[in-house]
Amino acid sequence: MNPHRKIKILLHCICLFSLNTFSQKTLFGEAPVKWQNYGPPNTSLNTEKYINADLVILNDEAEFSFYSVENEKITRNITFRINTEKGLDKLKTYRLPESFDEGYDGSYFRQGRLSKIKSPYISEFTTQKFSARKYSNNRWSDVPFDLRYEKIRWIRSSGDFAGEFINEDRTAFSFRDIAVGDLVQVVYEATFNKSYGNNLIYFHSSFPKVHC
Repeated sequence: MNPHRKIKILLHCICLFSLNTFSQKTLFGEAPVKWQNYGPPNTSLNTEKYINADLVILNDEAEFSFYSVENEKITRNITFRINTEKGLDKLKTYRLPESFDEGYDGSYFRQGRLSKIKSPYISEFTTQKFSARKYSNNRWSDVPFDLRYEKIRWIRSSGDFAGEFINEDRTAFSFRDIAVGDLVQVVYEATFNKSYGNNLIYFHSSFPKVHC
């Protein structure tokens, strides 16, 4: 093979590898998550009774700061155990905003062909930081992810412009390098500028929870 052609192929491969590397992230936001503030869950917890569940939530902690209707914040720390391939598929993409009450949002926010959307409408929801790590092979390591934005269209239900569309972006974090048997811990901070369900929030889930 021509030496010059070899060099071109090598440079092309290096460029492709670089693009793939830089498209992956392990952190989203202005500052890194300080994992020492969010200790890992007890890995010796007895979860045998949940062996048939696709996903098990080992720990679910949420801290809300209701400063005012125009200034509210959530800090979420949640750890999953992946039991099956179906559970892995469900956790591969983590979308924000997420429902604070699946029992309420799952039945209330249904609009025609978009009825499969499970994210609630939360005004001016902004993710400040997001990161994830996994426990595998007896050690913790960061989980890389790809970041994308999905379009959601809502319909105004009240006010002078009732019936008009509201276009929103939903952030989707697609995890890489997670597998059945892994423990995956997710931490994020987000702000939002409107009361949600009169601030009556229930962290219902379709998955069993060991600690909440």
